[in-house]
Amino acid sequence: MAVKTKTKRKPKSKPKARSKIRGNKPKSKQKLRFNFIEKKVNEFGANCVLQNVRLAFVTLAKPNTRFFDSDADGNKTKGSFEVTMLIPDDKSFLRVLEKTIKSVIEQSKTLEKSADKIKALKNSLKWGDDGCPLKYGEDIVNAEDVVYDGFENHFVIKAKTNASLQKDGEWKTKIPLQLVLPNREAIEGADIAKQFYSGCWADVSCNISGYKAGKNIGVTFYLSGVMKIRNDDRLGSIDHFADRSEEMAYMDDEDDEEEGI
Repeated sequence: MAVKTKTKRKPKSKPKARSKIRGNKPKSKQKLRFNFIEKKVNEFGANCVLQNVRLAFVTLAKPNTRFFDSDADGNKTKGSFEVTMLIPDDKSFLRVLEKTIKSVIEQSKTLEKSADKIKALKNSLKWGDDGCPLKYGEDIVNAEDVVYDGFENHFVIKAKTNASLQKDGEWKTKIPLQLVLPNREAIEGADIAKQFYSGCWADVSCNISGYKAGKNIGVTFYLSGVMKIRNDDRLGSIDHFADRSEEMAYMDDEDDEEEGI
């Protein structure tokens, strides 16, 4: 008669306590996990949130005007608020992003013609190419041909929203740009430059939308809002009180004529 032997069960490991992120206290040992949330896709694009991304080349206190023409009086009245997001190079994200981009192009009101949709797909899904919104961090180098600090082993995506200078001296976006802390407290005025800098962590709300500006056709990330998550070491800037987004011409597509939201 066969004797059944009982197999010992391995003791269940205790669940790890989740550490809470409070305010702006830096926690260098705490590892934040990137997450991509797609809320909905319609004819105007896909509303999404990229959670726990590290920011670089931040221009949120005042817009970047370098790539915009001056008016008749020589003044800059057009610009764009911008952030560059550093995302761990996990290939599973590429699969999710590809699916989202295909859905955006398929439903896009801006890209109505079949030929435009085909060209947009071709331009937007060649990871790392000029017409694609996603770049490889190792390809992003400075004037000395050195990869930017923190960019290695990361995907790089730039999100921006255009702004116009009003008569009262304020910059206005088509849709109000939401800048907040984790408790939803709004960040305004001089505090914007203090809270948002190259190296901090944030959740970034975007609208992924198709654009058509002359011969340039594709998909881009329009910036809707940024939630500060935590502080961290600053990335690479010589001036520790300002970011140098003017160096980031490599990310500029020519979709400034239309914002598609």
